Order: sequence, then structure tokens, then C-alpha cells
Amino acid sequence: MAFWFEKPSGWTFKAGQFIDISLLSPPQTDAEGDKRGFSISSAPEEPTLMITTRMRDTAFKRVLKTLAFGTTVTIEGPFGNLALHNNVARAAVILAGGIPIGTFGLR
Repeated sequence: MAFWFEKPSGWTFKAGQFIDISLLSPPQTDAEGDKRGFSISSAPEEPTLMITTRMRDTAFKRVLKTLAFGTTVTIEGPFGNLALHNNVARAAVILAGGIPIGTFGLR
């Protein structure tokens, strides 16, 4: 399932980075807490911030799925430095886990 958020003014990131999203006063919670890390699915030049996730049966995901349009969340980051080099003469190996989301523009 994909979710779109308003990108904060002046906020930038590089393809391959991730963010932490915190739900503010969610109606339900569990032992995993109210914060999760998500890979950014949108491209840096897009006007919105998109994440995509597998919907497990956790309180966080149930609340995220039912958030009303315009609900405020806290976004921290971006974090990470998973970026593909630009040297076409040098080999690159990419290993990934989780849900299949392309974050690299391979040439």
C-alpha cells in the first residue's frame, strides 16, 4: 500500500534514503511503538513524499491505513547513504530485502 505526504518546504533527500514516521496520539498502539522506518518511494524531484509498505497486522499499520486526509504525522530524516555510484566502468552489486521497490535509476 502506498501513502503520500506533503513534502516539507525546502526538504530534500537522495534516492535510496529512508525516513522515520511517527503517529501522533494514535487511537491504538502496541509494543512496537508509534514510530516506523520507511524507504522513500518517490523521486527527490517529486512534489510529494511517498512511502510504500507491506500491510502487516500491527497497530501502527492499522492506524496508518485509516488516517484521515490531512492528519499530521512527524517525519524524521532523511537517513542512510544507499546510493549507486555513477562510474559505468565499475561493477555494482545490489542486494535488497523487504518489498520490491525500485529506488535506483540504473543506466
